[in-house]
Amino acid sequence: MSNMKQVSVREAQHHLARVLALVQEGEEIEITRRDVVVARITPATGKRGAVETAARPNFQARLEMMYGPVPAGTAAAEEIVRGRARDE
Repeated sequence: MSNMKQVSVREAQHHLARVLALVQEGEEIEITRRDVVVARITPATGKRGAVETAARPNFQARLEMMYGPVPAGTAAAEEIVRGRARDE
């Protein structure tokens, strides 16, 4: 017998925030339709209480790679416009 929690499709739809909170805490949830398991939601890492977050891209570094260093006090958008004008 499985110790996984089961919720119906209807319950999952109406209480998605609660279902996701359980998953984030490390629970595995089975979604059922007419008592038949149709899906399983598991934590991203599989470890209890530790959900992996994706690293955010470093847009400033990308801008500096494409257009060179941005002078202090200048908005990045202004530098992009200037860089595009130089490329024309």
